[in-house]
Amino acid sequence: MFYTYIHTKPNGDIFYVGKGTHRRAWKTHRRNSHWKSIVQKHGSFSVQILANWETEQEAFSHEMLLINCFKDMGHLLANKTNGGEGASGYKHSDDTKLKMKHSVSEETKKKISIARKGKYAGENHPLFGKPLSEKTKEKISIANMGGHNNPKTKK
Repeated sequence: MFYTYIHTKPNGDIFYVGKGTHRRAWKTHRRNSHWKSIVQKHGSFSVQILANWETEQEAFSHEMLLINCFKDMGHLLANKTNGGEGASGYKHSDDTKLKMKHSVSEETKKKISIARKGKYAGENHPLFGKPLSEKTKEKISIANMGGHNNPKTKK
């Protein structure tokens, strides 16, 4: 199931049109710098799902129509393209995965490790000296139980 959505500023102005599936409309990662600067300036954004679609192609077509219409209406959109693109379901080849896995040398990993050691330890830690509430301690405890299949870690 696919959908088309818009992002609006707190004042209701539309600034982005997209096509998504699952939780894409609410995610803030993998956004362009223009989108990020708008959200940073205004502090938040709202999501509105406009339509649901059976196929990705229908959703892409609606996304393109919406971008065109909103631009014609004078909305300044953060969209860098006219829509209809995307790599949904793209899977990296095993060869590419191997290249990504070994892209950082052992020497570089050691340098990063040395640079990070102690950076957020003791008095340098942002929560140093700040007591945690019992509710927060419980949340941390549950989160540290680990495992995607642990029923206690599921929301």
